Amino acid sequence: MMLMAMVGFVLLIACTNIAGLLLARGVVRAHEMAVRSAVGANRIRLIRQLLVESLLIGIAGGAAGLMLSV
Repeated sequence: MMLMAMVGFVLLIACTNIAGLLLARGVVRAHEMAVRSAVGANRIRLIRQLLVESLLIGIAGGAAGLMLSV
């Protein structure tokens, strides 16, 4: 039980770190999104771009995790 609790705690720390990195990336990219919006990109296109980028990062992270677990 203690080992499972420790593994869960490490997973919680890892998820918190990833969330912090995504938030920091979002703050940095706010200017880029404002410029794209000013140039004429609509909201749907911006959301789609961010969704695709996050999906690719998630798939790459999942694949790396699977490879390390084997």
